[in-house]
Amino acid sequence: MNNVFDIDSPVILTGRGGSGTRLLSELLQDIPVFIGSRINASGDALDWVQLSREILFADATLENGGFTRELASRFHRQAEEFLSRAPKKTYQGWGWKLPEMIFSIPEMIYTFPGAKIIHLVRHPVSLCLRRTHISSRMDNKVGQTVLPRAYKSLGLDVASISGREEYFNNAVSWQYQVNRLIEFADTNLGKDQYLMVKYEDIISDLEGVMGEICAFLGTDIRKPPELGIDHQRTNQCFDISHTQQIQNIWSICGPTAESAGYEKITLT
Repeated sequence: MNNVFDIDSPVILTGRGGSGTRLLSELLQDIPVFIGSRINASGDALDWVQLSREILFADATLENGGFTRELASRFHRQAEEFLSRAPKKTYQGWGWKLPEMIFSIPEMIYTFPGAKIIHLVRHPVSLCLRRTHISSRMDNKVGQTVLPRAYKSLGLDVASISGREEYFNNAVSWQYQVNRLIEFADTNLGKDQYLMVKYEDIISDLEGVMGEICAFLGTDIRKPPELGIDHQRTNQCFDISHTQQIQNIWSICGPTAESAGYEKITLT
């Protein structure tokens, strides 16, 4: 293993899928932080998918006793294998990007006590009126696992999922995922271990965001790279036809969104 890496101190990049977490992956690679040798088009580190989904599907958490020392050891062994494939060059640390990690941050802190969490958030109205994500659809095992839990967490009838519009299920899923991590971070993580980054700030002030990330990681401040941002998809416009949808999304996500510094979108 390259001795530049502290195995107990990864940088974990996460966020509700579809928020733009790929951009975090690109920024970290430029620092450079080693985030894997097998990365897909979304910037996800594929090495971690199977194990992360295994604990997600099994609901293996510290809270319910399902996340055991053996599971923590498996993550450590995965880290050793992951790092053994790092190219021989100088890195400023290591980590990985995977949206599903948003469900297992307490377990990752238990396993890797020095871990730093970078959490990308995006305005729920903007996100929920876009395309759906696997975690808010019932046509795959991730959604079949996550969405019923999200409904239950809000006291909603799980049997009603199939009759809801896509944006509504997006909102329920957003609230469940983002609120879980924010609440855990507020109670358990200090400013040296948790950084929230807004997607909108990446778009409007990329240099400032890069500086904030470098300061959080304790690296030299770097000029940000050019990111592949589709501004046509980013610059959403809402009209009066979205009024009820926006109201419904905000009724579900509002308090959590406000805690992240967002305001309700008001159409005029």
